Amino acid sequence: MILLSAEGIQLFNSLLQTVIMVAGIYFVIRQLQQVEVSIKGETHDMLSAHMREILSVFRDYPNLRPYFYDSKPIDQKSPDYNQVMIVAEYYLDLFEHVVQKRRTLPDHLWTTWESYIAELYGSSPAIREFIAGHPDMYTDDVSHLIQGGRH
Repeated sequence: MILLSAEGIQLFNSLLQTVIMVAGIYFVIRQLQQVEVSIKGETHDMLSAHMREILSVFRDYPNLRPYFYDSKPIDQKSPDYNQVMIVAEYYLDLFEHVVQKRRTLPDHLWTTWESYIAELYGSSPAIREFIAGHPDMYTDDVSHLIQGGRH
């Protein structure tokens, strides 16, 4: 039987504590990575649900779609004017939501949202009219993003 000296036991204990600490740190890092992946997935799902909600308006009112995707201007006297402005506000709220969630979106999805938002802003006089009439309702980040600025 081998007897360890007090110094040997102390060295063994120090090594064991170091191994346990390193393993603990490793598992904490892995868990944080999994939480990050989960948050990014939840963010994408939340934004997609918001988008589907807006698109369902076009299913129910297909006559409104050209005001957002075909550069069709809306006259204030049009019977569709109030509905178009409501949808414009929905879109701008989505854009604000996207900007708020920027840090939790994977880079490739952020780039896709940036392009989509800039393109939609460019093709929708209604969105441009709504934000021009309500500039204080949205952050500077949204204003920058809709004008094609990259973050």
